[in-house]
Amino acid sequence: MAGLYFLVSSLPALKEGQAPPLSSEELISRCCNWLSEKEMGILRKMSLVPDQLGEKPTPATLAEWKSWETSVRNRIAKTRKPAFPADPASHLRNETNYYSAVERGVQDAFASADPFSREKLLDGMRWKKLEDLEAGHMFDFDAICIYMLKLMIMGKNSQKTAQKGTESFDKIMNNTLNNKITMTL
Repeated sequence: MAGLYFLVSSLPALKEGQAPPLSSEELISRCCNWLSEKEMGILRKMSLVPDQLGEKPTPATLAEWKSWETSVRNRIAKTRKPAFPADPASHLRNETNYYSAVERGVQDAFASADPFSREKLLDGMRWKKLEDLEAGHMFDFDAICIYMLKLMIMGKNSQKTAQKGTESFDKIMNNTLNNKITMTL
């Protein structure tokens, strides 16, 4: 535990909306001399996707993150239902808690017609939740886990560019047009 004071203090500060100062892999590399094998295993398996965190993730902050993020993703699936013909029930996961702020946050995000702005609002919710989870966890393994999740959010957002967005849009449109042509033949 004493080693975590130095480790956490030596990590660069993270600021929402900026490029990550280091990658997830670099964080793992920095942690290997300070964390136990069990903790390193947890850190290596961390994901923004709740299902990839396991049935009962440890530490407690990861369990709370999983519960909260599951709620966010369920609300997104329910909100998208009118736009997609597929039944959202197949995408819903069991929720262990109800978070009223999630309901409102997802509604506010989906009020934006721009998908990029919508995703920024959703990631803003995620960042705020991680900051809330940081309370009482300044120099422990929970703090490292929260730091990793924040890095993952930053990394996900730094990979988005206008060029990649245009390429993805063109690919989707071409697939849609090709499917439409095939259906009419």
